[in-house]
Amino acid sequence: MFRKFLGLAIPALLLGIAACSGGKICGLPDPVLESSSSIAMETVSSSGTSGDCTEPKEVSEMWNGFATPLSNVETGLDNGTEISGYWFSFGNEESGNGKVIYPATVEYTSGSGFDPYAYCMGICGELEFAKEGYLGVGFHVAGLVDPLDDNSPAAKANISEWGGLCVTYASDADLEIVLAYYQDGGFGNFSRMPKMTLPKSIELKTECADWDNFMTVFSEVSTTFMTSILFAVQGETNTKSRFNIRGLGKYSEKTNFCSTGEDTFVSGQKGLVIK
Repeated sequence: MFRKFLGLAIPALLLGIAACSGGKICGLPDPVLESSSSIAMETVSSSGTSGDCTEPKEVSEMWNGFATPLSNVETGLDNGTEISGYWFSFGNEESGNGKVIYPATVEYTSGSGFDPYAYCMGICGELEFAKEGYLGVGFHVAGLVDPLDDNSPAAKANISEWGGLCVTYASDADLEIVLAYYQDGGFGNFSRMPKMTLPKSIELKTECADWDNFMTVFSEVSTTFMTSILFAVQGETNTKSRFNIRGLGKYSEKTNFCSTGEDTFVSGQKGLVIK
């Protein structure tokens, strides 16, 4: 169900695995030639520099693009399989909505040593929409029930202790954070999952939101049995969008975050193909 795991420091069994339709393992994405590239819920956010400001890395204890090397999101909720927090893409293989393309060198191979996390200082990519719908990336909070089974469902975990999320990001389109509770990777019906919207910004921006800010069709949000955290963009046919997730941490009441300027990938200063 998942297009691929972008794992750089996982055990050999899981290195660069890609779960395609039916959960089958696929290879790493091919490099491509470079191309140009809901209303936000009330959150605690800032990009200012006046007064005493908080560095974004201080609320990025789970995924800190300001300190390398990076490998996976440190959820603290791994189920013993040691594969929680590794990034995968969705919306491409199972829905045919388009492509999620990661930066790569022209001669990229799985053994080339190129590190897209270091290049982006986070998890970044370009979304190419073949039709209207959602594309994005995400990670499993606890891992898979059985990592040796190609069709294994995602394991559930209680994320209520996090209190919410702080995200440092850049995106040239509104970016939705979705709390997924489906175990089989059926991410098509976002309307039934708790979510909130991060407003588009080519400048790096840090926003913190508690669980009460995540809207759902139900009367309240339950974070007791979640499987995955998703970052999704809704796009139109034949459009493109870029994103970069630089930091991720548990909820904080800090409000004044230091400005770090434009993200060089989302703003187009860095390309998809590195020559």
